[in-house]
Amino acid sequence: PGPAGANQTWDFSNLELTLGGQDTPQVVGNTPFAAQFPTANNCYKFSGIFPQDRYYYQNVSATKYEIIGLGISTLGGNNYTPNPRTFVTFPYTFGTVFNDTYKTTTDVSETTVVATYDGYGTLILPTGTYTNVIRQKVVKNGTVVNYNWFNVQPFYPLVQTVLEENSIGVMKGLN
Repeated sequence: PGPAGANQTWDFSNLELTLGGQDTPQVVGNTPFAAQFPTANNCYKFSGIFPQDRYYYQNVSATKYEIIGLGISTLGGNNYTPNPRTFVTFPYTFGTVFNDTYKTTTDVSETTVVATYDGYGTLILPTGTYTNVIRQKVVKNGTVVNYNWFNVQPFYPLVQTVLEENSIGVMKGLN
């Protein structure tokens, strides 16, 4: 994933990308699972590699970005309870570390997360170059390490690794 620190350049320009699907912003109240996630104020629909559409529900506030739940067209909703998964806390400044514990209704045990804002700089992807990017290191259950890169303004994810599945997700940004 490259080095941590200030003014880094992460060059993933040689990645060979395969289109997996498309995220489309949704009006929460117009989605099929809105009633199951009443605290959600943000939602996007993913259509693509899965046989059913997936609706991802979040609550984004001035203090944090929380993942509330997931609804799958033919399977119903999956809720992070008793508290949502915190994805990012705000203000998010270099060196910020936060801890979170969450459990979905389908998980057997809780997941613990330690997330660290460990770098910022430029991210080069086959889809473009992003110059105002932050990187988040995420340690799950004390051992699994993943990384997320976010565009700062406007704030949205650009790359998310799931190294335990040997995968990486690249979002085509607004750039």
